[in-house]
Amino acid sequence: MSEHEDQSVIKGGYAKQTTLATKNSLAVEEAAGCKITDVAATTIYVADLTPKNAKLANDAYAKIMGKHKPVRKIIELIKLPAGAMIEVE
Repeated sequence: MSEHEDQSVIKGGYAKQTTLATKNSLAVEEAAGCKITDVAATTIYVADLTPKNAKLANDAYAKIMGKHKPVRKIIELIKLPAGAMIEVE
C-alpha cells in the first residue's frame, strides 16, 4: 500500500490506509481484466482491531465498493509489513 515511488507506507489512519490499499488492490485486478463486480471476497488485515478501527476500515472499504458488496472479513495480526496498519487482499 504505497503512493510513494519507494513503496513506503503512507502516513494516515485506518480510513486513509484502507482507501489506498483497496484502490491498489482494485487496480491490480483491473490490470488483469477484472471489474469491481468480479470481486467475490476480500480480506482486510489490521494491526489493531478495535471497534473504532474496524468501523473506519469498513466505512472506507464500503465507500469505494459502492453498491457491490463482496464477502469481507477483517483479521487482526500482531504486525504488518513496513509498519502498515492495513493490508487488503
